[in-house]
Amino acid sequence: MLQTGASGFEDVYSAVYNLIVMTSDNDELESYAQTARALKLLSESGPGRGCAIQTVQFDLAELYLHAVEAYAKFSKVMNAIGQETGAKTEIAPLKKISRIFEKVLFDSKNRGMYMCESITDVVRAMITARSMGQLAKIAMAILESEQIVILRVKDRFEKPSAGGWRDLMINFYMSGDPNQHVCEVQIVVEKMVVARKGLEGHKNYARTRNAAEVLEYHNAVDPQKRCERVVYLRDVECSDAPELLHIGYEPKDLLKAGYETFEMIGSEGVTEADVLAAQESLALESQERKKSTGSSKAALGSLKRQLSRSSSKVLPGTN
Repeated sequence: MLQTGASGFEDVYSAVYNLIVMTSDNDELESYAQTARALKLLSESGPGRGCAIQTVQFDLAELYLHAVEAYAKFSKVMNAIGQETGAKTEIAPLKKISRIFEKVLFDSKNRGMYMCESITDVVRAMITARSMGQLAKIAMAILESEQIVILRVKDRFEKPSAGGWRDLMINFYMSGDPNQHVCEVQIVVEKMVVARKGLEGHKNYARTRNAAEVLEYHNAVDPQKRCERVVYLRDVECSDAPELLHIGYEPKDLLKAGYETFEMIGSEGVTEADVLAAQESLALESQERKKSTGSSKAALGSLKRQLSRSSSKVLPGTN
């Protein structure tokens, strides 16, 4: 499901971005690249050193009050930048408290701490440019604004998201804000937004987002970490196979961790054929590792022999 949620759009977004690049002047692209680099350098030398962290660590109510206090000035400045550059500005309503709770609970770096300091998009906006040239002007307006203190810059035109989405995301707080509440603005190109709306990208993103967060929280994304986490859940938390299958682990993960076949069959729709396929996959992986190890040893042996022959040719007294 998650692979479909991400890879389903990657080709389309890449094609749209390639179209944007092909229809842009080199001067526009260079202007954007230089401005994005300047923003990045400013963020890394600024008070956040390239990081965006709220001043409030645990008190979600206080964080929300800070967001309310920052909202009016944030909206005024973002709208002014949109008007100055001829771009469309959309100020989002404050993020729902229920969604903030989800982000806090599923933050994989926040195990058991329930900190809200990494929630930096309660106050947020989107500014839409018609071209890369206009996007560069928006970025420059933010760079030169005396009302904005830049903390973090993510240039996803240079490094797109896993699903291929591209934008320029900036986190900052408003100058003069005693709470230094971190806000967020996404600067996007209109063609990318049209593609996302046509593909119902945001709707599908919302469907898969929580599932991805749960898997990340349980270290169930990276294959090596998946196995390590399953072993921990089995040995320390005494989790049974149905529970692990329910939260997104696969029969192969459980087999590697030492669970028995009978513990999985019948849980979460797992069949004997599923377990057999997992066993065959593990056996194939084992064979590939042995081949790789054998090839490495053979190559090392050959190298040693070559070095030995080369050394014997240059031993003193052999000339």
